[in-house]
Amino acid sequence: GILDFRTILKALIPEVSGGLTNKLEALGISVTSVEHATPSLDETRAIFFTRIRRNAETRVTDIMLKVKGTIKTDADILDALKLMFKNKITKLPVYDGDKLAGVVRDADLFLAVAEILAET
Repeated sequence: GILDFRTILKALIPEVSGGLTNKLEALGISVTSVEHATPSLDETRAIFFTRIRRNAETRVTDIMLKVKGTIKTDADILDALKLMFKNKITKLPVYDGDKLAGVVRDADLFLAVAEILAET
């Protein structure tokens, strides 16, 4: 699998994604409690840090992005784009023989295509 900073951050602090209600609930605050009686800031902070410590025990296998394809270092950019589009992925492991050489991201391919188009 692939593990990136954004995935780790979402596992530790789920409120980094989603709307306001999701963010408040991730902090242990319901919309109703916000409307009626806000918990103390110290209590909210304690809950927040306790939850982060608990979430830090999450296993990598539970949060990693599953590998849905790989590509060789000598493949064309279009092959990588097709594979990423077909598999609906944004990161693609790149292999040199049997050895992992790196990871190409959709943003890397976008910039490469933009550079090629700028040359024409």
